[in-house]
Amino acid sequence: MAKSIMIQGTMSNVGKSVIAAGLCRIFTQDGYDVSPFKSQNMALNSSITDDGGEMGRAQVVQAEACGKKPIVAMNPVLLKPVTDQGSQVIVNGRARAVMTAREYFATRQSLVSEIMAAYKSLAESSDIVVIEGAGSPAEINLREDDIVNMGLAERVDAPVLLVGDIDRGGVFAQLVGTCELLSDKERDRIRGFILNKFRGDVTLLSSGLDQLTELTGIPTLGVVPYLDLDIDDEDSLSERLRTHSRTNQGTRDVAVIRLPKVSNFTDFTVLGTMAGLSLRYVDTPGQLGTPDLLILPGTRNTIADLAWLRRSGLSERIVEYVRTGRPLLGICGGYQMLGRIISDPDHVEGGGAVEGLGLLPVTTCFHPSKYQTHTSGVVRSVQGPLAGLSGSEIEGYEIHMGETVLDKGALPFLNVPGGTDGCWSDNVYGTYLHGFFDTVSARRGLVRVFGLSDQVDDYTHYREKQYDKLAEALRSSVDMDEIYRIIGIRGMSGLPRRVPPHLCSDGNPQDFHPAPVGCPPAGRGRDAQEAHILPDTRVILTESGSPGADLTPGLVHLYTGEGKGKTTAALGLALRAAGRGWRVLIVQFLKGRDSGEVHSLAQVPGIDVVRLSKDYGFAKSMSAEDLVEVRREHDEMLTHIQQALTSGEYGMIVLDEIAPAVQHGLVDCEKLADLIDNRPVGTELVMTGRNAPDSLVQRADYITEMHKIKHPFDQGVTARKGIEW
Repeated sequence: MAKSIMIQGTMSNVGKSVIAAGLCRIFTQDGYDVSPFKSQNMALNSSITDDGGEMGRAQVVQAEACGKKPIVAMNPVLLKPVTDQGSQVIVNGRARAVMTAREYFATRQSLVSEIMAAYKSLAESSDIVVIEGAGSPAEINLREDDIVNMGLAERVDAPVLLVGDIDRGGVFAQLVGTCELLSDKERDRIRGFILNKFRGDVTLLSSGLDQLTELTGIPTLGVVPYLDLDIDDEDSLSERLRTHSRTNQGTRDVAVIRLPKVSNFTDFTVLGTMAGLSLRYVDTPGQLGTPDLLILPGTRNTIADLAWLRRSGLSERIVEYVRTGRPLLGICGGYQMLGRIISDPDHVEGGGAVEGLGLLPVTTCFHPSKYQTHTSGVVRSVQGPLAGLSGSEIEGYEIHMGETVLDKGALPFLNVPGGTDGCWSDNVYGTYLHGFFDTVSARRGLVRVFGLSDQVDDYTHYREKQYDKLAEALRSSVDMDEIYRIIGIRGMSGLPRRVPPHLCSDGNPQDFHPAPVGCPPAGRGRDAQEAHILPDTRVILTESGSPGADLTPGLVHLYTGEGKGKTTAALGLALRAAGRGWRVLIVQFLKGRDSGEVHSLAQVPGIDVVRLSKDYGFAKSMSAEDLVEVRREHDEMLTHIQQALTSGEYGMIVLDEIAPAVQHGLVDCEKLADLIDNRPVGTELVMTGRNAPDSLVQRADYITEMHKIKHPFDQGVTARKGIEW
């Protein structure tokens, strides 16, 4: 099963989706098979998968960042608001019902099995699943039966990173307040904070970050700067929707009507990347002006947004605009509004019939079934201001309720497999295809329409560059080593790792490959490129290929002496390492008796314990037969340790009571020395036991001697359950 990390936020629009996408990209660059997951998404923008399923746009973006095609398992529940009180509930890519919020919350527990099945399918086929939460985990009125924030994190046992938006102000109150409203169990899941959208000198935050850690006990893992990136949004709070004026007076002006229930506004993102075009959104008559192209976009509720157009006065301005001869393009719901009549006999959007804007000779009738599919087509030979689009090959997708019928003699806009799509008349054009301008062919058509530079970049390549820029920004501002530890990944044999540029001496990223399972371990003095290096080891490769000065090797700890606490100290260190996401192997020599720590450690994720098959008693009192058997079991333990070291799975290995085992001749000392000397560079080794021999002392980096000053045993008090065992 995959490892997981969950990104939650203090509120909506703090950047959870973008941070999750950035981590998806980083883990993918580092050689892991990564999948995004969001159990429940409420989104304005959605997309269609290859098999016709509908899912949230954010998880499509995250899938692209992973280099994968999106599938509905990445977003099993999608809520698309259709009114102020109700949403269409889409499960596993298919619409099930329209529900009010109260109706949905009363039934959402019935979706848990489908959510978990979707997650399991991803976890079984991935190395890492990056999970995105929704809203805030501190919405205490929604905590009961939660399936998207801490409730989901507990179900899949995912550590959580909490993101706050510093650009809005009050980020420390956001983070502390969120933690205060969580239960102790929920708060313990938060392993780090990320402050997002910072502008200015990050050093000015130092005292605040220190106080934040003091107040919450949770470290800040990064301060992410305000990033100038072009990555699709799905939220109505998107900043791109606030651009009301032309960004460049020397360009062709493209205006999009910002409907109250606008959907799939990502259809137009690509236009903002084209040289010679300026993209803006308008929601008042005064903002409209006389653009070179006006677009009426998709909507979650065609009838309601058409009524808003009339109330706002924009409908009149649109009609006036058309009279100037400039082009108007309607997409999906916008196309429906351009027609003569919209009828809703099945009450899909409240029922009744309304007049459209009357700019295209079509009528639309809503039906309960939803049409969703990928579609390709070719723009027919059209006339008017968009004649330059004629012959353009289009690839997109359709998501709509109902059917639009052309009047007799009306002209379709596109030829599609099995028929036609859309309609055009004079300077007004309509289509159901989302993603119309994503294809190079369509944008070349706009170049012809507006007489722009004939250079049209590949939009897919453009998006890939944006994901790489995002990953680079996160690597330079977030402690990725710590995030890897939190996830619990200490090396997956054979997968290439990408050393971040800021960790390379020449500033260029380099690949290296951990040794595959079964290859002999490298000595500590050997070349770093031959050594079995764990992915979270800081490595700087010099020109010669040997490790640079920043190589941080694992060290050797030795707890010895006649005093109490040697095993206790070692187990405490193991718990600390496990708390940072390390895998820990504890091997207890000479111990087979039942003891309290065995039961406790069995409940700690990431810690494995190996010990004798039974209690043989103290070494000095063992029979000859017992000594032979203990030597055999100890030899198997050393072999197990060798395999664990070679696999690279463990960041720490504890050899409890190894010193007396050496003293009594119950381990192969040569084999033990070889394990210590030739262990992987990044492995921490912890040894315990009184009377440690020189062979262990000489190999230790930390040595702590426990000295007995007073002990109840001297007063006749025997070992106590829960204290000594």
